[in-house]
Amino acid sequence: MIRIDEVFISSFGKFKDFSLVLNGGFNGICEKNGYGKTTIAIFIKAMFFGLGKNRSSKIAENERKRYTPWESNEKFGGYIKFTFKNKQYKIERFFGKTQAGDTFALFDSHNVPSNDFSENVGFEIFEIDAESFERCLYIPQKDVVIDASDSLTSKLNKLVDNTDDYNNFDTATERLLDVQRQLVSTSRTRNVSRKIKILDEINATQEKLFSAQQSYIQAEEKQKQAEINRHELARAQNILHELKEKQRASDSKKALLSKAEVFLRVEANYNQAKARVDELVEKNADVSQEYIKDISDKIEQIELEKQQVAKLQTEFEKEAEVPKQSKAPYVAFGLLALIIVVATAVFVRELVATPVLFALPVVALVLVGVLALNSKIKFNAKIKGIKKQKKQTKEKLDQQIAKVDDMQNALSQTFANHKIFEPNFHVALSQLKNNKVVFEQAIENYRLAVNEWNQKKADPEFALAMDSGKIETVDYTAEIRRMDEHVLELSNQNARLQKEVEIFLSNANLASDFKNRIERLELALADTEEKAKLAEVTLACLQQAKTNISQSFMPDIVQNFNKYISIVTNGQYDRASLDDKFNLRLHEKNSYREFDYFSKGLTDLGMFCLRLALVDTMYGENLPFLILDDPFVNYDNQKLQMALQLLGERSKKCQIIYFTCHEA
Repeated sequence: MIRIDEVFISSFGKFKDFSLVLNGGFNGICEKNGYGKTTIAIFIKAMFFGLGKNRSSKIAENERKRYTPWESNEKFGGYIKFTFKNKQYKIERFFGKTQAGDTFALFDSHNVPSNDFSENVGFEIFEIDAESFERCLYIPQKDVVIDASDSLTSKLNKLVDNTDDYNNFDTATERLLDVQRQLVSTSRTRNVSRKIKILDEINATQEKLFSAQQSYIQAEEKQKQAEINRHELARAQNILHELKEKQRASDSKKALLSKAEVFLRVEANYNQAKARVDELVEKNADVSQEYIKDISDKIEQIELEKQQVAKLQTEFEKEAEVPKQSKAPYVAFGLLALIIVVATAVFVRELVATPVLFALPVVALVLVGVLALNSKIKFNAKIKGIKKQKKQTKEKLDQQIAKVDDMQNALSQTFANHKIFEPNFHVALSQLKNNKVVFEQAIENYRLAVNEWNQKKADPEFALAMDSGKIETVDYTAEIRRMDEHVLELSNQNARLQKEVEIFLSNANLASDFKNRIERLELALADTEEKAKLAEVTLACLQQAKTNISQSFMPDIVQNFNKYISIVTNGQYDRASLDDKFNLRLHEKNSYREFDYFSKGLTDLGMFCLRLALVDTMYGENLPFLILDDPFVNYDNQKLQMALQLLGERSKKCQIIYFTCHEA
């Protein structure tokens, strides 16, 4: 059927770049303990079935973790070449840390990718899973229990006609068992107990019904009391409402009083602003920008007039000095002439004592006198003109001073009219300007006060507020609080009474609910018993069907087992029995006994024979290879030789891969 031609381990466990070529018959591989024989066997299984999803933290139970190479964190694996139905294939697998990292490839003899098998190539060829593979085609040194696994049983059942549904037996059985667990126990005792419990519940309900009827009477009393409380509550609520209305009215009155204070304050502001304006109007009624400019112009005019007066005064003083200055030259001139005459007379008398020469000074004196007289006449005429001009200047100066005085008096009176008595007109003008600013601000304040006053008078509550002196306010807060507490207490009492009434009435209505519930429970109980009985019958029929099917292939297994056990024991044992759970019994001394009664060596030999019988029954003439990992360590020499002899005969029909550490 199938044989392995070559094994190549790229990296797996302790092996790296390891190659093993096998023939189609018996392949004995004898190596020391620790060589890695089990690793090779597990590698072969992994090539066909993969390493699965085992997540156990125990290394012995987790093959992926156990056979990951120590010296590398890369993927590990390799390939095997095998022949199936006269066609050669190569399986190549590499494994990661998890199954998601695994890779699989299948090639034909020309190394071309093939789709003849999927990643589940092991199941597709052997028609069993990895677990069942270990139970029949892989015989390790450790003990392996042979039982009826799903895939093993499925493979056996395919040898029996019309047993397609047998493969779903375990699933159907589990579903039926679930139905039984969910339904009422099939035990009559428990059913009776459940019925008694329901009857007790009915009796208890009847007692509750009687109690509820008594409670109903009490509920009527509670309802009457609640009705009285409701009337009292309504009355208290009305009183509370009236008190709150009075309090709201009182609060409104208080608000009016507050508004009245505002109105009065506005009125006072208005009156104060009006009085201030009246006061300032008296002083500044005619004060305007033009008025101030006119006064300023007058002050400038007075300044100019004063300058003119000063100029005239200067001229007048100059004219008063002119006559005095004019006399001095003439006097000096006369004295000079006199001096000249005298000097001349003296000089001449000394030089010439003649009458003619003596007459010369006289002539000179006369000439000087004439000149002096003529100068005086002119001087007098000039003096007369100067005096006239001085008089005119004096008159003009007096007129100008009078004009300035009149202007100053008029301006002083103007400032006096505004209550300003400052002699300095510039300072007075500055005060007048300040008064104008104050007046204008007062006018603005007055305008604002008038507007505010008019707005307040337009308030609908103005008249009420201004008449608020007649309003009386009362504080109802304490009375409202007491009434609130009373209303709350009555409400709580009514709530408690209503709750008690509802409880009493609900208890009174429980009777019909319990009766209906009991009827439903009785119907459900009957339905459950019927379903449980049906499940029990179905399960029994299914079990019987399984037994019937099992009995169809069990005789073949037993027959093959008897043949092999007789060979390896030299005919000492040749009969056995096997149930559908693969529990094996060996015949000795007129009875069938479990293998627990026999030696360890005989037990191992029996399990070995059972495996061979199982494989013969499962595969018939198309026997697959058989892997043995030193399974005969507990055999004595005689049994070992018989087992090896049996393997030798079997290798003529199929490939045997035998790993051992003992020479045989």
